[in-house]
Amino acid sequence: MAEVHHNRYHLPVSVTGAFSHRLARVPSAWIDVRTRAIMTAGVTLVGTVVALFAFDIVAPTDPLPAWMKYAAVFILILAGGLAIDLAGRAARAWRGIEPVVTADAPVWVSGKTRRVHVRHPDVRGLRSLEVRLRASVIVAEEFSETGGERGTRIYGESRHDALLASADEARLIHPSIELVADAAIPAAAANAGWSWAVVVACTTAGHHQHEYEYPFAVADGGEPAVVTRR
Repeated sequence: MAEVHHNRYHLPVSVTGAFSHRLARVPSAWIDVRTRAIMTAGVTLVGTVVALFAFDIVAPTDPLPAWMKYAAVFILILAGGLAIDLAGRAARAWRGIEPVVTADAPVWVSGKTRRVHVRHPDVRGLRSLEVRLRASVIVAEEFSETGGERGTRIYGESRHDALLASADEARLIHPSIELVADAAIPAAAANAGWSWAVVVACTTAGHHQHEYEYPFAVADGGEPAVVTRR
């Protein structure tokens, strides 16, 4: 069962010292901000170009359908939402506000249980917080278009998703929170080639979701698997 500790109930040094192995977030905060900035800029550019033609700011060579105006407004609203999300991510990265995840040992083994400690330094404005243990594999799926063109679609596919600990809005009334939970790699996952990570999923008061991923290696996990589908 998970233990929840608010800022007024700091864990004893003897306990926090047991969690000596820190897991690194991937991607890092600033890489995440850069990726979101590129995506936001792209959506904004598309929306701006569509709006220029849809509202006759730039005269098109042929008349455009009326629905183009609605499309332009929708894209620009989406771009505005992405910009707000980007500003929040940049502010958190600048202030160093992100969960810190540590484990009681550097080596993870299938069938064994590890203790995980999660500290979020600023949970103000959050509706909920979850700590999850996830595993996934890379899938390479071949496809063919109607025109005869062929290609390969690469994506991740979930193999394991377990809730380790959670805190609802009633428990997030203090500025920070600490959670301790058991995390067990199933014995059946040995040599499966799955990629494992501790994930901290946060939902804000505005229903925006942020996930922080902290991958780790499993000693007997095997080589990373790639599933090929035709």
